[in-house]
Amino acid sequence: MCGENKFAAAMAARAPRHPDHVDSPIGSPLNYPWPKIPGAMSVNGAPLMLKAINENKKWFVSRKLDGCNVCISSAGWVGSRHQIIDHLEQNAEFGKKKILQVTVEKLRPLFGKIFDLKDKYLSDINMDLSSFFNQQIILYGELILPGTSNSKFDVYKNKENGFQVGNLYVFGMGFVFQDRKTIRYENLLKKYFQNVQVHQSVDGFSPYFIVPLNQKQKHWFIDLDIPTVEFFPAEKFVDIFTRKNKGNLKGPLESRLLEGYVLHDNTDLMMKWKYPFERTQYHDALIEAFINEWDENDNQIKVVNSLEHLYKFCDCYLTQYDKKDLEEYMEQFMTHHQVSFDLALGDLWDRQLHNSSEKTFFFNCMLEHAQTKIFYQLLPMSKCSFDPKIKLEIIHYISKYLTKYIFDYFQEAAKDV
Repeated sequence: MCGENKFAAAMAARAPRHPDHVDSPIGSPLNYPWPKIPGAMSVNGAPLMLKAINENKKWFVSRKLDGCNVCISSAGWVGSRHQIIDHLEQNAEFGKKKILQVTVEKLRPLFGKIFDLKDKYLSDINMDLSSFFNQQIILYGELILPGTSNSKFDVYKNKENGFQVGNLYVFGMGFVFQDRKTIRYENLLKKYFQNVQVHQSVDGFSPYFIVPLNQKQKHWFIDLDIPTVEFFPAEKFVDIFTRKNKGNLKGPLESRLLEGYVLHDNTDLMMKWKYPFERTQYHDALIEAFINEWDENDNQIKVVNSLEHLYKFCDCYLTQYDKKDLEEYMEQFMTHHQVSFDLALGDLWDRQLHNSSEKTFFFNCMLEHAQTKIFYQLLPMSKCSFDPKIKLEIIHYISKYLTKYIFDYFQEAAKDV
């Protein structure tokens, strides 16, 4: 019996209950959240960084996707970072619920795949998932949005990189057992996972286990067609931050091609490494403290130099602009080119090409022309480029302006017919 059928059978075997009395009902607090992870460039992360630098053991690396933290349980519920937002037993129209305008419908097949995952690759753990509340396996991942968590734009080109909106890309698992024999289960999970963490449930009644994934478990998820985040080869901690040749992880952060990475070791430690968006007094002081304090050995100095170098890249990017300047430059551009644009649009109208690919081509040429001119005007001599989010905001404004201009032109042309 496949996991989907096993899950359906387990659901059917449960005693009928009023939907308001299910375990973990919609709207209730998430009892088993993914833990908060300290940042490499933070006060909370500094002691962990220093310890890891000095030990310089191998750490596992995964890509940090910028979406929405979501989890799904073998017990039939879906949770956001802090609460239950959908439940197969409670909601007859499961899947229509939205998280930041994205439905959870694509998550439905994962319920059965959790059973497959347990049976095929975690059979020695001997969990009875049909008991639901007493024993659960939870998948934690990033739900991909049309944009990012704080922008409507696809800043990190998720679509181009194959990350589909509405899909959950798993980065970790959770385990809830029937009893509280934490040492026994911790040792059992260590047969499969390098990093096993014990946490206390939000209600305080039971421990649960968190395990971040890495390349060693990747084939399980490929086999069962469960999407995961991107995993990178394990590296010594100092190399992760300082490598400059093949496998360089810092380069994509300098170019802001991705938000960052999540790192974990083979004990119970995790941290995230993101590029700083812009200079702040907080980060200025932090970098200065690192420089003054982390100088006991070459590895400390190398990591500090690397962090400082990445931080200084903030100076290259424009992260703020005056909206009035953008509006003024757009008006200037249109005033300068209005005659030639109107002639071209008139020709398209006369040849009845106002809904054609030729009109689309003309629009794209206008957009490219306007972008080039306005980017040049907006970018100060002290900056090298636009932050990707800011760049997309400007392109969106220019595109919206041109779209309206063309629409209005053809509307007026239609009145004259």
